[in-house]
Amino acid sequence: MYTYLNFKDDAEYLAFKGVGVREIGKSVLGNPIYAFETGPEPDVIITGGIHARENISVYAAMMTVYKALRRGIDNIAVVPLLNPDGLLLVEKGAFFEGSEKLSALCDGDFSLWKANADAVDLNVNFNADFGKGVRNVFSPAAMNYVGPYPESEPETRAIRDYTLGLMPSLTLSFHASGREIYWYFGQSGALCERDRKVAELFADITGYTLVDGNMGSAGGYKDWCIRKLGISSLTLELGMGRHPLPDESFSLEWQRLLKVPETASSVGAAIREGNFDAGIIKK
Repeated sequence: MYTYLNFKDDAEYLAFKGVGVREIGKSVLGNPIYAFETGPEPDVIITGGIHARENISVYAAMMTVYKALRRGIDNIAVVPLLNPDGLLLVEKGAFFEGSEKLSALCDGDFSLWKANADAVDLNVNFNADFGKGVRNVFSPAAMNYVGPYPESEPETRAIRDYTLGLMPSLTLSFHASGREIYWYFGQSGALCERDRKVAELFADITGYTLVDGNMGSAGGYKDWCIRKLGISSLTLELGMGRHPLPDESFSLEWQRLLKVPETASSVGAAIREGNFDAGIIKK
């Protein structure tokens, strides 16, 4: 299991190696949320760890930073762990601060917990058809609770404000599981054509299945990027199987993601420069 201590060790090492590390906010319980920037003007934001039980997404996001560092990719920003309190809840269970008031929501078993320490599912808390998802619930829960109002949570506001500050041309959200790519949230015309071609490129390099339609979801980070900012934005569902995914899924899944950093860098820069046309990156 990729732990919070693993994350901190990787963060310290990457900072030592010269990757820019910026604190973009704090969690409900005051844990820092970090962005790792491989250059001064990122075209791409990659996120992981918005759902507590999906620690494979944290691992994959951190490995993306390492790959970008090794390959000299200088236009990617990665926020590997948007929900640090949730990761710690899954890892430590009843031994973690704040678990007492939450244990009744999961019968004391935090292994499948998705939410933050307020029992809000951060990926339904954004202002994009808020509360209209088919699985949304409207009271605190281990998963799917939308929160009292859009962007009520400090973690949601942190990535919202960071995205508004950078205004990237592409975002990728790492989730788990299913080996699927979601890209659609009501786009039309040229934006729809562009975004589907972007999604097709990532489906080709990962072997993931492209999913057309939003499957009744709403209020996610991808949804907000598309609806409010017009950014090409994908959700990549990593791995296969039910949660908690086994440890061996980490290294196996990374083999499918090896080309993601370079592809994201190229696509993000091409969109920014107006050189992305019908899925072809013009040189």
